[in-house]
Amino acid sequence: MSKKKTKDNPVNSLPGWDLSIAFYSSLEDTQIGADLKQLKSISKELALYRGEIENLKPFELCIMLAKYETVIDLSRKLNYFAYLYSDTHKTDEAVSRFKSSIGEEISNATEHLSFIHFELNGLPLYKKEEFMLMLNL
Repeated sequence: MSKKKTKDNPVNSLPGWDLSIAFYSSLEDTQIGADLKQLKSISKELALYRGEIENLKPFELCIMLAKYETVIDLSRKLNYFAYLYSDTHKTDEAVSRFKSSIGEEISNATEHLSFIHFELNGLPLYKKEEFMLMLNL
């Protein structure tokens, strides 16, 4: 027996999200491809910093960190959209494939960037202080 949605009976009237405000308008939004392309490109640039972070000047470290922040922001935006969209389209196999594909593409693009955390944590104190002074912190 199915219940019909009425004003007094909110069955199947879960709230929806307008994901186009903060994310993308649909699975076909061209910005998704553009963001994935940018994510991959910046990730490749960041890979060039492997073993070099300690030798960066403070302004170069700022540039690298800004790029890394962009990678994090793009990854989150793509992931959040994929998860939220899939939550409202649970039975749609294309949406499920999209969600998996986005996760895989992000993982492939960023899997080689874990060195950034290790090298930043391993910076000598004087380098950290130089950086903080430059930022006036």
